[in-house]
Amino acid sequence: MKVFEYQKKDHKEFTSFFSYVSVFNETRCIENHYHAAKVFKSPNGEVIFPENWKESRKWAKAGIRQIGWKIGNFILPVRMNNQGYQLEDFGIQWYILLWYKHLYQNPWKVEYLQQFDKFNDQYKSKNFPFGQSDVLLKVKQDGLDGLRSMAIELWNLLSYKSLMIDYNLLKIKYGFICHEVNLNGEMTELSQQIYECYPGVYESYRDSLLSCCLGDIRVIPVSNSLSVVNLFTQINARTDVASLRKCVIKSASLQETSHSAPIYLPETIFDGIADDDASQVLSLIENHLMPVAICR
Repeated sequence: MKVFEYQKKDHKEFTSFFSYVSVFNETRCIENHYHAAKVFKSPNGEVIFPENWKESRKWAKAGIRQIGWKIGNFILPVRMNNQGYQLEDFGIQWYILLWYKHLYQNPWKVEYLQQFDKFNDQYKSKNFPFGQSDVLLKVKQDGLDGLRSMAIELWNLLSYKSLMIDYNLLKIKYGFICHEVNLNGEMTELSQQIYECYPGVYESYRDSLLSCCLGDIRVIPVSNSLSVVNLFTQINARTDVASLRKCVIKSASLQETSHSAPIYLPETIFDGIADDDASQVLSLIENHLMPVAICR
């Protein structure tokens, strides 16, 4: 059995520190691209972005909490469990796509890998589920398309094939959580969940019933980095398309004054409306809201 050892000097070009790639008009090593995508929340509640891997690791070591990923025009949530990042985390997908592009542009590396049966990296982090040795083994076994298939959700987002992500709105910690409300004081299942999580949002909703009209939005801060947005779009538990359009435009104005904090919308905004109307609303979202994601 022939083993690829990352610690060998002649293999340093296969490490994330010495593998360079150009994305979003910036050429950096994979390690710097990956760490610079992290979004942190400082102790005073400020949202901060590291410049490189050194700053990112320094902040993490100091106990500063990561709350998201900034990848291209998207700011996306972190998917973690008790062991660390989940394999489907957007940062892991980003790391995979960085390797995908680098190896696609350096086919000699892909060819070189074919002679090895096993890939060892003694410095692989325990809370990182898919390190550089895993990347090379995957390419060896399934080729570059196999690697890309592991990050298809992020691939579709970055290529604007879909704005949909599988994520629970209640787990969002940075940006704006949007949900639909009506003028009758009745709650959807999602609204009920939001009000249970953030009681002040329900109080604000009740207080605004006499002053709001269809197409209005109300923004309720729930922390230094997170707000809930009530979208007045529903009539008899159904989405009124004209009101939804108005809310999208008003949300775009909100985003302009909030340093482009991400907006998260529930997939249920499309429930019960015609396909043509849904397509027009989606186009409006794509053209006016950024960063934005629609959560299933």
